[in-house]
Order: sequence, then C-alpha cells, then structure tokens
Amino acid sequence: MADVTEAIERLKILYADYKKEHPEFKGRIRDIIADDIGLSPATVGRHEKISKNLIPEAKEAYKAGDMNFTAAEEMAKMSAADQKAVYEKTEGKPAAKDAKQHQQETHREPVLSKELEPQPSEETKQQIFAVTATVAMLEEKKGEALVLMQTDEENGNTDGVGNRKALAQYLDHLQETAEKDLEELKK
Repeated sequence: MADVTEAIERLKILYADYKKEHPEFKGRIRDIIADDIGLSPATVGRHEKISKNLIPEAKEAYKAGDMNFTAAEEMAKMSAADQKAVYEKTEGKPAAKDAKQHQQETHREPVLSKELEPQPSEETKQQIFAVTATVAMLEEKKGEALVLMQTDEENGNTDGVGNRKALAQYLDHLQETAEKDLEELKK
C-alpha cells in the first residue's frame, strides 16, 4: 500500500503543476486521481492524510512494510509526539491496535475554563462580517459628508452646510448603533 500512497503523492504534484499551466483544466485533483487509479476519492484522501501527517520515521516503516495501511492511517490521526511515542514503544513496527491503545491511554477530557470562549456560529460570523462592513461604510460616508460640509461652508452655501451637518449626525448615530450591535454579536 505504501507504493499506492507514493503514487498518489506524485500524481497530486503532477496534476497541481498541470492545473497551474492549464487553468482550463477543471475538477478536483483528488477526484481525478481516484478515477485514474481506480480508487474512491475518500480512499485517495486517506492516502493523502498518511503522506501529509506521518512523522518521517513512521513513513519509512510504512514504506518498508513494517506498518500496514490501517496502522499508518491510525498513526496519521495522532500528533507528532504521540506518533513518536508509539513508534518507539513498538520498536518501529506499530500496528493499528498500538495506535488506538495509545490514544485511549492518553486521551483526556478537555478542562473547561473561563479562558476558553465558545466559538461563534457560522451565522453569527456572517453577521459580524456584515455589521463590520456597515460600520466601515458609515464611517466613510460620514467623512464624505463632513468634507462636503466644509466645501459648502467655504462657498457660503448655508443650506448645504445644514443638510450635510444633519446627514453627518445621522450617519454618526447609525454608526454608534451598528457598533453596539457588533459588540453584542461578539459576546
């Protein structure tokens, strides 16, 4: 299986280079490779994960046949430190059960603390983005109104000055409201 993993990596590089030179070439590289070598895209992804995440020592054991595909896949799910521990504990010949056992032995429930804040939902992130953009736009428009008000003052256009001043005050009010909304969304 290691030879399949290496072939997938080589094809991935070749197709990525080809796509750069030929922008009209469409499709996900993973899907194209899967079609070319007769595997599912998910299986190609599993091989890619092994290539990307295995520590060098474990990659060598996999290539040498001292570790099978399932063990390599389990190891690739682990941190580099955990991989190294399993690799050393098994004298360079880890099995899937060794990786799983290590994960069970070292798995700890995360400690909740006040420092850990919940992440906002995707909808909230979108709202934050929209309100932030609105605040920036209001700031820009308020600045434009103040510049025009100054121009009207210099030209003696008292009606223009009054209108621009009222617009700037209204935009300032809207900006303050949007900033309060933004603060609420970020809580």
